Formats: sequence, structure tokens, C-alpha cells
Amino acid sequence: MFDPTKKSYLPELDGLRALAIVLVLVQHVRSVESAVPIGYLGVSIFFVLSGYLITSISLAEEFNKGGLSLAGFYIRRAFRIFPLYYFVLGIYCFLILGLNLFPDKHLPLKEALPFYLVYLQEIPFFRAAQGGSLPFYQSWSLGFEEKFYFVWPIICFAALRYQKAWRIPAAVFLAVACCLNHYSRPYASILFGCLLALGVQVESVRKWVERTAEVGIWIAAAFLLILHFAPILFWRWELAITLYAFVFAFFLGFLVTTESYFRRALGTPMLAFVGKMSYGIYLVHLLCIGLLRSKLHIQNIWFLLVCALGLSLAVAVVLHYSLEQPFIRFGRHWSKRATSSEPGPLITPAESNSQV
Repeated sequence: MFDPTKKSYLPELDGLRALAIVLVLVQHVRSVESAVPIGYLGVSIFFVLSGYLITSISLAEEFNKGGLSLAGFYIRRAFRIFPLYYFVLGIYCFLILGLNLFPDKHLPLKEALPFYLVYLQEIPFFRAAQGGSLPFYQSWSLGFEEKFYFVWPIICFAALRYQKAWRIPAAVFLAVACCLNHYSRPYASILFGCLLALGVQVESVRKWVERTAEVGIWIAAAFLLILHFAPILFWRWELAITLYAFVFAFFLGFLVTTESYFRRALGTPMLAFVGKMSYGIYLVHLLCIGLLRSKLHIQNIWFLLVCALGLSLAVAVVLHYSLEQPFIRFGRHWSKRATSSEPGPLITPAESNSQV
């Protein structure tokens, strides 16, 4: 069985990305020591969405071809993520190490650069007490994601290719295990999305989601809103972030299975467009905030937020059409060549919401 969304592209998922990137920007235009980790909630949305989409796309390929091509998966993923990442990292190095544009960032970037180059961004991130003055620290989440997607297809679609009934128990075990350690909790958020994609393959689960979605989506939305302002966010924010990702997985399940007000609102063209640019925005927004603060001396938080979003979006659009999309097409071409002996997948990353 495969039919998680019935459509290869759902604009409301890009709308969710748009809301997530705004949450991240709201956090970062404030001081990094801000008491409420709103930015982390936005990253949690990205994690759950990513797990759901990547697993759904892989299930689609397996359904249509009888198995997931690991070579094709890794090629598509590499050309989707790495070109833009290393290009923006190069911009950081040119501005900070070359032009010395931000003198106080010179030493932190120089020390973190070896880790950035080999995609171990989370190491300097946690060493720097989760960001602080470290340039490009937002890339920590990409380090978690890419390590996960190196291992997850091997576990789910290779090791358990002929034991599909063990996929959900294995994902549950891994999610629980990841929740037990501070440094592995981001993996739990990704696994919540994977579990959603696997869960809706079970007919009884899917029927329950469809039957309860009309009311359930409002309950889930209320819980998410409460978690943004609940006292637990101040003194147990790690627990709140994990709980937020868990509840968001339910919200996402309700969203993609039935028509609703949320589906229509999130699927508006403007939100969907911003969501498509979210990867580029995520990579460049801290640099844009730094330039706006230090060179234009913009200090008002809300004005800075609007300017940072506008500037980041403009830069992301240029990068999307000049760099990101050409490399995605190139990766898709090489992916097909690597699996040329097999028929094409039912849904490919180019046709779906397959983004970070």
C-alpha cells in the first residue's frame, strides 16, 4: 500500500516551511540568549517534515520499483544539499576571513571551519554553548539531518526490506532511545516524521487519522500554540521541544489526509513560495541579520525581522534559480543514470515537497 498524500506536491507543506523559517528568524533577530527557544520550535518543524517527506518518497520508490536504490537516494540528496551549503559557507569565509567584515567572528569561524568542511557542524555548535557568537551556527541541524539520512535508508529500506512489519517497531525503539540523550534528541524529531509516513501505510491507522482529523487538527494546533508560551518552555525547553515535535507529527498527519481550513491557509501561493526558498533563507539569514545590524544599525526587533526576511528571501531566490535548482536537476540526472536499469519512481524529489 502506498498513498500518504494522493498528490506528489502539497503546497501546504511548503507553507509549513514558511512558518518554520519565520520562527527561526524571530529567534535570531533577538539575542541568542533569549529565554524562549522559538527558533528551536521552527527547526523541529523542519525535522518532522523532513522525516515524513523523505520516508514517503522512499516508500513511493519502493512501491513502484520493488526497492529503494540507495545509490540514487544518496546522489539526489548530495546534489540537493551540498552545493548550496558549501557555496554559502564560502561566502561566510570570504566576508569574515577574507574581508574581515566581522572581526569578532574571525577566530570562531577559523576554529569551526574544519568541522564545517567535513559536515560535523554540531560539534562546534554544542562546544559554543549552542551558537553564541559562532558564525554559521544554524547549520548544526543540517549535520544531524544528513547523518540520519545516511543511516535511515540502510535500516528501513535495506536491512528491513523483507521485514516491513518491523519498520514501525524499529522506528519507535530508535525514537525512544534518542529521546533519552540530549545530543540525540533531534534525531527523535526526525523519526516522528518517519513514523508518520510509515504509520499511514497501515490501513487501520490511516482510517483513524482520517476519521479524527476534522477535530484532531484543531486540538493539535491548540497544543502547539500552547507550547509556544507555556511555562515549561522556560525551564524544561528540551522536553518541550521534543513534545512539540511529537504533537506536530499528529498535526501533519491530520493536515495531509483531509481537507481543512489549515490546508487551505497554508497552501496560499505566497507561503508556498517562501517555503520553497526556505533552505536558502535558512543558510543566509544570520549573515543578513548581521549585515543589517552592524552596517545599517537596525535595532528595532520587528523592523529588523521584516528586513531580514526580505533580504534573506531575495538572496535565496537568486541562489535557488542560479545554483540550487541546476544542481538538483543535475543530481536527478545522475540518479537516473545510476538506476537506469530500473523503471522510474512513482514520486521523485523534483515532483514532491522534498526539501530541507
